[in-house]
Amino acid sequence: MKRKPSFSKRCFGVLLSGLLLVSSTVLRAQDDATLLPSSGNTAADNSGTGGIKTSSLQEFMQEFKKTYENIFYSYQSNTLKAVKVHYNELTRESNPDAVLREVLSTGGLQFEKIQEVYIIKQKGAQQPAQENIAAPAVAFEAAAQADFLVKGHVSDAGSPLAGVTVTEKGSTNATTTDTRGNFSLNISRSNATLVFTSVGFKTLEVAVDGRSQVSVVLEPAAQELEQVVVTSLGMKKEKRSLGYSISSVNAKDMETGGASNVLKSVEGKVTGVQMNSLTSSPTSSVMFNIRGATSLAGIMGASNINNATQPLIVLNGVPLGSNTVGTASGNNPNVPLPIDVGNFISTLNPNDIESISVLKGASAAALYGASAGNGVIMITTKSGANAKKGLGISVTSSTSFDQAYSAPPVQRSFFQGDEDGSALTEDKKGLGWAIDDKVNNNEPVWRWNILTQEWEKSVLEARGDKNPLLAFLRTGVMTDNNVAVTGNYDKGNYRLNLGNMVYNGVVPSNRTIRNNISFDSKYNVNNKLSVSSQASWSHTFVPNQSHIQYKREDNPLAHAMSMPINMPKMSEWKQADPWITGWEGQYQNTPYLKNPGEDRLSRVNAATGKDGAVGKNGPYFAAQNVIRSYTKDVFFGKVQLDYKIIDPLLLTLRSGISHESFAFERKTPWGAERSELGGYEQVQNNGLSVRNDVLLAYNKRFLNSRLSLDALGGFSYNYGESNSSGFGGNDLSTPNNFSFSALPASVKQNTSYFSRGYPSRSYGAYATASIGWQNMVYVELSGRNDWVGILPHEKDHHFYPGASLSWIASETFNMGNVFNFLKLRGGYAETGYGIGKPINLDSYGIGSTWDGVTRGTIGGDPVDPNIKPELNKTKEAGIDFRAFDNRIAGEFTVYSKDHINQIQSLPMVTSSGYSSILTNMGAVKSTGIEASLTVTPIRTKDWQVNLTGNISTFKSVIDELDPRFAERFYSYKGSAMLPLFKGSRVGDLYAAEPIGYIQTGKYKGMMLTGPEGIIDQAVTTTDYIKKNAYLGNMNPKAIYGFVADARYKNFRLNIVASLRVGGVFISETQKIMIDDGMADIMALYGDKYNQYWTGGRFAGGLPSMPNPDDMFTGAGFENYRELMQELMTMYNGDPRYFGYWNAVYINPNYDMSGKTAEQKLSLPDEAYIKNGDDLTQTLIMNPYNMEGQELWSGAQFRTHDATSLKLKEINLSYTFNRSLAQRLRCQDISITLFAKNVMFWAKNKMKEDPETAFYNGIDGMGVADFGLPPIRTMGVKIGVNF
Repeated sequence: MKRKPSFSKRCFGVLLSGLLLVSSTVLRAQDDATLLPSSGNTAADNSGTGGIKTSSLQEFMQEFKKTYENIFYSYQSNTLKAVKVHYNELTRESNPDAVLREVLSTGGLQFEKIQEVYIIKQKGAQQPAQENIAAPAVAFEAAAQADFLVKGHVSDAGSPLAGVTVTEKGSTNATTTDTRGNFSLNISRSNATLVFTSVGFKTLEVAVDGRSQVSVVLEPAAQELEQVVVTSLGMKKEKRSLGYSISSVNAKDMETGGASNVLKSVEGKVTGVQMNSLTSSPTSSVMFNIRGATSLAGIMGASNINNATQPLIVLNGVPLGSNTVGTASGNNPNVPLPIDVGNFISTLNPNDIESISVLKGASAAALYGASAGNGVIMITTKSGANAKKGLGISVTSSTSFDQAYSAPPVQRSFFQGDEDGSALTEDKKGLGWAIDDKVNNNEPVWRWNILTQEWEKSVLEARGDKNPLLAFLRTGVMTDNNVAVTGNYDKGNYRLNLGNMVYNGVVPSNRTIRNNISFDSKYNVNNKLSVSSQASWSHTFVPNQSHIQYKREDNPLAHAMSMPINMPKMSEWKQADPWITGWEGQYQNTPYLKNPGEDRLSRVNAATGKDGAVGKNGPYFAAQNVIRSYTKDVFFGKVQLDYKIIDPLLLTLRSGISHESFAFERKTPWGAERSELGGYEQVQNNGLSVRNDVLLAYNKRFLNSRLSLDALGGFSYNYGESNSSGFGGNDLSTPNNFSFSALPASVKQNTSYFSRGYPSRSYGAYATASIGWQNMVYVELSGRNDWVGILPHEKDHHFYPGASLSWIASETFNMGNVFNFLKLRGGYAETGYGIGKPINLDSYGIGSTWDGVTRGTIGGDPVDPNIKPELNKTKEAGIDFRAFDNRIAGEFTVYSKDHINQIQSLPMVTSSGYSSILTNMGAVKSTGIEASLTVTPIRTKDWQVNLTGNISTFKSVIDELDPRFAERFYSYKGSAMLPLFKGSRVGDLYAAEPIGYIQTGKYKGMMLTGPEGIIDQAVTTTDYIKKNAYLGNMNPKAIYGFVADARYKNFRLNIVASLRVGGVFISETQKIMIDDGMADIMALYGDKYNQYWTGGRFAGGLPSMPNPDDMFTGAGFENYRELMQELMTMYNGDPRYFGYWNAVYINPNYDMSGKTAEQKLSLPDEAYIKNGDDLTQTLIMNPYNMEGQELWSGAQFRTHDATSLKLKEINLSYTFNRSLAQRLRCQDISITLFAKNVMFWAKNKMKEDPETAFYNGIDGMGVADFGLPPIRTMGVKIGVNF
């Protein structure tokens, strides 16, 4: 029986057939253009029945722009806006150039079209009618017979200017400059005046005065182009008409050299967003949070509160899902933790991006309904529409170098050893002798020479690097090359781009290769019908990517950062063979060996082959031999048909598809730490998404163009499916046999899995209408209804409304020369997070065995019949302005976002037959402001300088909580907790084991300690934690962005910086470094050192210590005395290594019966004994008990201010003079020197980057656990257009 093709294969077949059809027609566009006759239509030819209209030029241009697509225009002078023009009813079938030429002639005007922009200016040969207020006062004389030849050159003080109009004043006699800026013109008389005009430059008049050669330099002018932005569903709208905030960054402002993720080029340039890179690597994923994290699920899941509120990604109008972080991990708890493998954004080629728009408010995103609760990122790719006419070729190539330049400080005053101060040869516990201590460090100890692979004996000596992490990391190199071919003709356009990126990371042997192919085309079948298509394929191959977060045996950064001072330098590690000679692939060559001095292979188990001697992996072994590789293929395709039914109705049919396949593999060899026989793992994922839309647009102006209507309605159908499979485990049967068959039978049986997700289908109907009055008041209404489900009990639907209002006050009132533009705006809308009544599927499977019988399982939880849809209600208001000849421009927005009816599982009694029920649990309110200000202090012929500053604030508070959900703390990473209490903020962190502080009496405010230390006396009641354990919020209070852009002739300098103020993070890195003896306690704690401790090895210890036998001799202190006799004999009893906490402890003879945990903090003074008052009754600690044990457990000792400043970008570009480029047979040549993350300053003394604080690289935001240090990128990018 022949199998029926799968749905995904049928989709691929239909889409590829469409792409081939469109591609073939577009490639014929050039020939078609030469065969078709040019249009001779004029406005008079299409007069229709509407009669002659009269309006101002500004009103006509608004209607002109609504009638035709992709219209961009500018006025040579703002006074031209009031000129009266006459015209017939506009129709889409007419030629826009011919229509505009005819209409402008009625007002004595003309246009010049440069790079698809209509530049409207006066026509020198005509005297406009009396009512045309911009007309000259007197008529010009007719042009005389030309009899004087004048030649010349026009430039902009650096480069020749092509296309400059040179006119003999008072006549129609004119010419334009060629590509080298040269012109030649016969004029009527030798004393005539020449007028030079060009878009973007001030008009210049020059008297000839009998000269035959005239050279001029034009000065730049501030032009007021109507800014167009991409909004919902890929619609282009004038930003001036919008009633909500939207931020856009175009290709010219995205210098993406040195970064493979395009979102990295947005930070600091837009407001209202918080970005976090999972690592400082240029290839890492980026989390993009818009207007605050508002998910209660992130608190209850205790994993990543910001990952639960990622925005919707829309590519060329096609929704692709949320910006989730890509991970790779197995289902076996013994398998190493996940790694960041990028998300959809990281697969895009930055060279393909035309613009990025961030839809922040619900008013902007309402048309996406249930998918847009967290905002929308609109990405538009480049096409051939804006390329030069005919065939064009563009080549860009960049090379950059990465260097880590900051790392947590390490101490080099003490050796790292065991608890008793002995040499470190096995694992960690690094609290050893001072390096200059010749009294205690005087006996030779065994050490393994990794170069000779022999045991040697010597006294401990300082041999390692000053900062081993920086010594381990290498210089990373990235090359990024792109070739684009464009065609732009009357019948259509196309663009084909090939890209290749290769990145050799800073971690040795880590490498990423990405290849991209993209194609974009449009073919105009006739004046009514056009077909466009887009397709892209991205192939990412990573032969090795190390796990670089979390203290794991396979994290090379953890091994490098904790490298003891008595271990070899990194240069020796790099030179040494990672394997024992003759035993390659089986037994590791490492100095971290148990039973020092024994024969190296004496600990090998003859029966199993396990090496019992290895205590710790070497950093190069972990980086180069524990291999994680993956391959990711992402295909995106879109076909769109646009048909002008009648003027002004436009029908659009659009279908988009995205498919992602992912394959991951982990290979751990024999001889690895805690995996003596290695391991193997595979993961495979596939996902398909299909999005279809039918849209009908209506654009028309009424009442002599005073009233405008821009409406759109549509219907969407979405389909998605996915599946995953994998296996993984340890104990390979033979070395280097990385295969499924090499795993033990139990591993193969228990870890193999295949999961096919339930196909999802949803439908949506939407509509929007924007009504404008006299180009100064705009009202926009929108709504969307979503349906899901197939079977009757699954079906559900919800409606999402939106409304916004904008008033351009500068069009209403004459504001003189102060305000060029002033707009007030406001909006309200609702978006969603999926359907409130999700599908309730019963799942069936095979469970465990009981009494020899395999039992089946039935899953599925009920849904609350009164459940409400989860919604995001957003209100915002703002003001936009430009003033003083556009030298000052700004935006200000205040918003409130209510994330209501949040859905979670509520536990149920087991007697009900279910574990939980899905219901509403509460709401979160997020408030904040967004503001930006741009100032242009310098704007001359040669110079233009723009300075921009912006600020964004966020505050998300739990506003409602259903009483059925208990208020409580949820355990989090880093020995911290997340609160679920009404009034608490999303992102708040509390210490899980807060220090007990005395509440009353003369010891009030002092810490409470005991025989087991400070943390052992922690008070963990809810009330005490609320009052005393608050650490701060992991999100910043405010984010500031700074952009400086300076242009001088052909040079451009762009500088971007960002400042994060406030917030905290917890350093697990500090915890491990303290335990490993690498942290400089005195430097980290500064003034707090003397507040916490007296003595200690970093402060020179104690002057002297009592005899241990004289400690705690009184009755009731027997346990105390035994403890001191054990601890004080370590480190040879040398007082230079001992100290004590500045704290009190409870007299063991005091009756504590019936006392609660909090009551022990409010006892009478006589119940406490203060450390230090009597050394024989002081809890004296050695380094391990004093530093490692306490600082390991207490989050409050490792919480840091997250304030940080980054100089994120410096880009210096130079564009060659066009004459030079043309002599080299090129159109344009540019070169850019760029630097990323040039400077990093952090308030925390660990020098860690709070932006990359993730516990294991994916989860645990706000908790740093190793990871890459700040990385500086420097490189060069060259672009050539042919």
